[in-house]
Amino acid sequence: MARKSPILGLWRITTAEGVGGSAVDAGVERYLRFDPNGLGEFRLGFTWASIDHRLVERDGMPAVEWTWVGSDENPEDKDGDVSGRGWGVLGQDGKLRGSIFIHDGNDSAFVAEAVGGVKREASSGLAASKANARQGQFLAFIFYYTKLNGRPPAEADMQRYFGATPPAVHQMVLMLEKLGMIERSPGVARSIRLLVPREQLPDLE
Repeated sequence: MARKSPILGLWRITTAEGVGGSAVDAGVERYLRFDPNGLGEFRLGFTWASIDHRLVERDGMPAVEWTWVGSDENPEDKDGDVSGRGWGVLGQDGKLRGSIFIHDGNDSAFVAEAVGGVKREASSGLAASKANARQGQFLAFIFYYTKLNGRPPAEADMQRYFGATPPAVHQMVLMLEKLGMIERSPGVARSIRLLVPREQLPDLE
C-alpha cells in the first residue's frame, strides 16, 4: 500500500506576502486544502478557489503543484473570476512554503502549518453542503434553469448568466463533476444532471 503523502490535508496559512490588510482585518480565514483525489481548495485574502493538484518532489522533499480557478470576493471591488497556479514544498520543520500566482496579476509567497487530515464525504449531498459560494451559485443555476426550461443548461447559458469566460465556466463544470455534484454524458449536449438534493442548494442570486 502506497504511503499517504504528508501534503494531503488542511493547512492554515500563517503568513502571506502581498495580501491586503483589509481581508485580514475582516477576519477572512486563510487556508489550503489538498484532497486525496487530486482536488482541493484555498482561501487567501478575498480570493476563494478550487484546486487541481499534483503531488511531486523538489530537492527530495514532498511538494505539491496546482492550478486553480476561483473568484475575487473583495467587497470593495466587483466580484470576478480569477485563476492561476501555485506550488508548495514541505520543509523539515513541518511547514509548507510556496507561492500562489494569479493569472495576469500578483503573486503571494506563503507559509502554512498543518491542521489535520481531510475526510471526504461519501455522499454528494453532504459534500454539497460544504460547497463554496461560487460553486453553490452554479449548482443553483443548473437546478432552476432545468426546472424552468425542461432541459439542462449549456455552458454558454452559464457564461451569459454569470458574465464569466468560457474557460472559467468549463473549469467550474469539470470541478463540479469531479466533486460528484453533477454528472454528464460525454459528447452529448445539455446533458448535465444535478446530483445534489434541492434542499441543500442555496438561493440563486
